[in-house]
Amino acid sequence: MPPQLSNNMEDVDLKDDGDDDNLKKEETPASSPAPTTGKSSCFSDERGNLRFVNMVVKRPNLCFGLILGICLLINFVLFRLVFQQGNPFSNPENQFDMEDVRSLQYDSLRLARDEVRAKRENAADDESTT
Repeated sequence: MPPQLSNNMEDVDLKDDGDDDNLKKEETPASSPAPTTGKSSCFSDERGNLRFVNMVVKRPNLCFGLILGICLLINFVLFRLVFQQGNPFSNPENQFDMEDVRSLQYDSLRLARDEVRAKRENAADDESTT
């Protein structure tokens, strides 16, 4: 006699009609429990699944928000570092090659600009004191 059908998979009533294959309840892959390994470690649970993967599957929005927040925090710290200390990736001391004509010309331009700026500041100070 075939098993009686019900809405609940756990309520399946199996009758023994002499065939051993009919004694086993058919399970769908979604309802079958994962094989247990019995060992739980720091990185995996007792089923053998990685704990990190379990957390990402259980809380995807939290993980996305956490990753986005970390990225924004790193950007904020890097922007503060650049604006406070200057460009950390190329120091001005390492930019010039003293054998290159362009480096000598740029250095001369920078020195002339600094000298003109100093003269303008001195002229502005002289006018404000008189």
